[in-house]
This record gives sequence, C-alpha cells and structure tokens, in this order.
Amino acid sequence: MPFGWMMHAVQDTPRIIPSAASERRLLTRRELAAGLRVSHRTVDNLIAEKAIEYIRVRGSVRFSPAGVETYLLSGTVAGAV
Repeated sequence: MPFGWMMHAVQDTPRIIPSAASERRLLTRRELAAGLRVSHRTVDNLIAEKAIEYIRVRGSVRFSPAGVETYLLSGTVAGAV
C-alpha cells in the first residue's frame, strides 16, 4: 500500500492513523462516510454502482482500507490539487 493510512472515527471525528495493524481493520459504512466527508447515502450509491469494493458480513457491509484506497486512486486526476 503506497499510503498506509486508515480512517478511524472517534466521536464522529475522522482521523488518519498510519499503522500496520489498522490495515487489517474493516471500516463500517458510517466510518467510511465520515472519513470521506460524504453522506451515508453517497456510500450507498457507491455500493449500488459497484464503484467501491465491499465485504458483506451477514446483513452488514464493511470496507477494507485497501479497497477504499483503490477507489480513491481510481478517481485521482493528474495535476488537480
């Protein structure tokens, strides 16, 4: 992983935590939405469009940091910052 980052919501405030152990932790829909600063509906749309990798655990949806990073890098525009 080039960035080695992990979003972690603490009291609804997203933080970036670089850690090897955090790379194994799966994100919830709420944590992903908070980390990307989008609504949970936007995350639902990404799931419906199959634009982002997700894992189903019974009735829940989880996201791997690697899958989120792949999605974010796929939308990166060169020279746009």
